Amino acid sequence: MKRKNLSRESILKAARSIVRKESWAGLSMRKISLKLGYSATMIYEYFKSKDALLIELTRLGFLELLSAMKDELNKGTNPQERLAGVWLAYWKFAFSEKETYKLMFGVGTSCQNQAAFNRALSGISAIVSPVIKEALPDWSGDSYEIECKYQAYWSAVHGLIALNFINKVIFEDLNRHLLIEMIRGITAAKIEKS
Repeated sequence: MKRKNLSRESILKAARSIVRKESWAGLSMRKISLKLGYSATMIYEYFKSKDALLIELTRLGFLELLSAMKDELNKGTNPQERLAGVWLAYWKFAFSEKETYKLMFGVGTSCQNQAAFNRALSGISAIVSPVIKEALPDWSGDSYEIECKYQAYWSAVHGLIALNFINKVIFEDLNRHLLIEMIRGITAAKIEKS
């Protein structure tokens, strides 16, 4: 009877719960099995290894991130506000799901799902690129400019997140201000091919 309650979703949920308390280094299949009240053998029926479990958690994390960013697309009265909103959603995800974000980008873990990472970056680009085009008043029609802007936004946001993770200090108002100013600066910057 208890076996009916065990599912991939319950295992993933238990893993995330453990990680929130102990980080990725503290996660083991044995701890998951103890938390759920099943033998480790039962957990291995769903996930062949810890790495397989981590790969799935990475994939799901990227889907959640993309969903959060998409939810912001139609908010805001102008393209600049929507662009800031999309990147603020990225920021909020990183701090509300800090351990998942670290796993997604291979920070402090030995597992990285490169296929999910590549799909997610393409997905983020697909979400952000149309808003970038709208936000650029003098866009020349060159896709190189959009790609450069996208990479600059992503680098700036991810870099600010990484600095906050390293320093373990988050000044919400200051970070929000920095994030918005970085977005404005990148949007206003002229991109020239070399």
